[in-house]
Amino acid sequence: MGKKSQRNANCIIEKALIDYCSPTLASLKTAALFTLFTPSNGGLRDWDRRLKPFGIRLCVLKKAPSFMLVYVFRPARLAEDLNSAAASALLNQCGYRSLYPKDAIKELKRRLAENEEFPHEIGLFLGYPVEDVAGFMKYGGLGYKYSGCWKVYGDKARAEAVFAGYRKCREVYGRLWRQGKSVLQLTVAV
Repeated sequence: MGKKSQRNANCIIEKALIDYCSPTLASLKTAALFTLFTPSNGGLRDWDRRLKPFGIRLCVLKKAPSFMLVYVFRPARLAEDLNSAAASALLNQCGYRSLYPKDAIKELKRRLAENEEFPHEIGLFLGYPVEDVAGFMKYGGLGYKYSGCWKVYGDKARAEAVFAGYRKCREVYGRLWRQGKSVLQLTVAV
């Protein structure tokens, strides 16, 4: 990859990190996903290396000829989320043998590769409340109390507050980034 195309890819990734991952960068959320429409993941490896000291990792969950599904996550927080009693039970019901983040992500990648639809348990990997993920799975996305970043089957008031916090974070991060702050300057180390 030439320097100009590497710079372009870097800028595209940086903008996606701000647009889709601000709550994760701010340590408000366990993880985020975005789709990258570029032929190379070299820029992702660079961003993974740069964000690792902040407790954030990037990996490609699914790669197709025209896009990549990029997962940006905090491994320590993911381990806590997946090992909660309720999440563990739900993932075990779904057939996950190991809840160690590296193994669970490997299984999630396998499921994404084998199916056109997202496995519904992906919400647990994004830090969604277990009751909302379980409700979505049980009711097929119908009968929810509220819809925002995800469909809410449990505590609507709590979800509304969380969604508002995520929205405010994205607005602030977007503004600061446009004013010249870098992604690394905006990332919270944990």
